[in-house]
Amino acid sequence: MRRTISIDFAPFLRWLLEPALRRRLPADVRNEVRGSKWRLESEEAGPPPA
Repeated sequence: MRRTISIDFAPFLRWLLEPALRRRLPADVRNEVRGSKWRLESEEAGPPPA
């Protein structure tokens, strides 16, 4: 599985938003992979566990 997200910010916003996203995105990616794994391994495509 491969997912790519590319976000380009205007230069004047990059200095503000980039550090926040670098801190936040790793946890979001782990949660997304966990949910995808659960969905792929389950027989029913219900909501992933919290």
